[in-house]
Amino acid sequence: IRWVQKFLQKVSKCTEIENFSTHTFRKTFGRNYYETRGKTEEALIQLQKVFNHSNVGITYVYIGIRNDEIDDFYKNIKYRDDA
Repeated sequence: IRWVQKFLQKVSKCTEIENFSTHTFRKTFGRNYYETRGKTEEALIQLQKVFNHSNVGITYVYIGIRNDEIDDFYKNIKYRDDA
């Protein structure tokens, strides 16, 4: 794991991608798994077990679903035009 991490750090410097690590791959795997399984509760439960999280809520936040929902919320706000 250490060798892979050092290798990814070198790749990160060459590509100018910040925070590129084995952890990035872990989270990306989780997000991809969740989306390809139809974004189901079952997929979250399976990921919870794989990641060894104490509850599904942690997994939910960990793979970035919560952030996406907040972003979508703000994108869909209709502003009232008083002019």
